[in-house]
Amino acid sequence: MSRLIDLTGQVYGKITVLCRGEDYIQISNGKKSAKWVCQCECGNIVEVLGATLRAGLKTSCGCDRDRHKKRKQNVFENCGAYMIGHTPMGDFIIDTEDYAKVEKYFWYIGNDGYVRSGRRYGKKVLLLHRFILGLNDHDSLCTDHINHNRSDNRKQNLRAVSEKENKMNHPIYANNKSGVAGVWWDSCRKKWAASINEKGAYHYLGRFDSFDDAVAARKAAEERYFGEYSYDNSIAAVPRIAV
Repeated sequence: MSRLIDLTGQVYGKITVLCRGEDYIQISNGKKSAKWVCQCECGNIVEVLGATLRAGLKTSCGCDRDRHKKRKQNVFENCGAYMIGHTPMGDFIIDTEDYAKVEKYFWYIGNDGYVRSGRRYGKKVLLLHRFILGLNDHDSLCTDHINHNRSDNRKQNLRAVSEKENKMNHPIYANNKSGVAGVWWDSCRKKWAASINEKGAYHYLGRFDSFDDAVAARKAAEERYFGEYSYDNSIAAVPRIAV
């Protein structure tokens, strides 16, 4: 019979052997194996087979595994009234007063530019701009990023609006060739034309000899029909912050 090796006081990784414990007895053949009472650096007490310790197969109580299972976290930079959250895909901004509730989730930037969390909220992914305003999946209101920066989720840059109001603050569509929404070249009549859609109603603004006159008519109509929700007024309302 082999001589028992006393492991008392030995250290294996984060485990220190305190004393010998009760032997482990195999049911099939009655063979006994020495077990040792050990203390992990984290304070937990565990019993481990001597052979397992000597082979280096057990170096902690399992706290290393638990640590690796912890949720991912964003790193935040405090800039006074606002904070910058860092993600592998880019940065985003929140008010400092919203940090306590925002930091509980791991945020990333989706392909559409919106900041979102991988944690499910109802049946949809949690969107930061709606989370900030307290809007859930059942709310019919949209969230408008006033200065068009989807990474800027300060409350001054967010407003709960109807779908129609949200469309008033829409950037120029990709197929626009004039560079100004609602202004186009009428090739048949060789003039510039302008129009505007307001709450589903189409308003034709006329044809003009000059591009500047067509733009002026469109901007005047935006002031009349869109007001604070117009693209220009929205951009001017909340200055952008570089991140």
